[in-house]
Amino acid sequence: MKKCGIATVVVLVAMLAGCHAAPKDTKIDYLDRVYSKAEYLADANLRSKVLSTCDNNEGELLNDANCVNANLARMDIGNAERAKAAQKEEARLNNIK
Repeated sequence: MKKCGIATVVVLVAMLAGCHAAPKDTKIDYLDRVYSKAEYLADANLRSKVLSTCDNNEGELLNDANCVNANLARMDIGNAERAKAAQKEEARLNNIK
């Protein structure tokens, strides 16, 4: 019975240890989790707000996962816009020939 009691205590302690909140993985106070690049691509308002925060606090937030993901989304959008503009310019030049 003593072994059973110790095992029960160990199991209870392990269960209770898992009940506390996980540490926040971002330093941005109004976010409760890390958002993916895809989420930032899909939500322009969130992306804009986070990028503003990141750009205004580069020293502190440079390596924050939300800043990294929001910046990756911004770069993807910029690359897509440049590619579209290049295609448009190429079509315009082809029409001149």
